[in-house]
Amino acid sequence: MLPERPATYRGGYRVLEVDLHAHTRFSDGFLSPFDLVLQARRRGLDALAITEHNILFPAQLGRWFSRLTSGPTILVGEEVTTRRFHVTPARHWKEVQRGRRRRESASFPNP
Repeated sequence: MLPERPATYRGGYRVLEVDLHAHTRFSDGFLSPFDLVLQARRRGLDALAITEHNILFPAQLGRWFSRLTSGPTILVGEEVTTRRFHVTPARHWKEVQRGRRRRESASFPNP
C-alpha cells in the first residue's frame, strides 16, 4: 500500500486526482471491477469513473466494493456505443436500450 499523498490546493480549491474513463474485463479492459478499484486506490485516485460499453452492472459492482473497502469514489457510467459513435454521458442512471433512437435514449436530468 502506498503512503497517503498530501492534498494539493490551487486557488483555494482542493485538486482531485480522477480517472473519468475506465473499463473492466466486462468490455475491453483487463481487470475485474474489484481489481480496478484496488488499482485506483494504489494509484492514489480520489475518484474513478467505470464506464463500460452499454452496461452499468460492472460499475455498480465497483461502487459497492469501493464503499465496502473505503476505496475511491466510484462514478457509475456507461459508454454508449453504436456503429456511428461512442459517447460517455454525465449523470447517466439507466442503461440505454439497443434499437432506440438516440433522442429517446438521451434524456438526462438537469442539475
